[in-house]
Amino acid sequence: MIKDITVATSERLKTRKIKTLEDVYACKAPLVYFSEPMGQANKKLKEFLLMRLYYHPEVQSHMMRGQAIIKKLFTEKMKASESKERAAELRDYLAGMTDRYAELQFEQFSL
Repeated sequence: MIKDITVATSERLKTRKIKTLEDVYACKAPLVYFSEPMGQANKKLKEFLLMRLYYHPEVQSHMMRGQAIIKKLFTEKMKASESKERAAELRDYLAGMTDRYAELQFEQFSL
């Protein structure tokens, strides 16, 4: 896929006579994308992943549990302060947590 997108993009840059950054900005058409055969293969891969992985019931179950954990952590930690600044800091803090660390924090509130 990497080789395909590199080759296809290089060809497009030559065809459109793109030589400078200004040329890139001036070009209205997309410059970086797969060749037609690889684009079709990529589309099939995405469809497969959607059906067999992303929307698999077990994956959905884990995702819902993760959402519940994050919501509970946010709610519990916001009880001390309801300022907008604190909420923004807390969102960043939660976003940086590993799954395991979030679970450990959640277990402390669930005891």
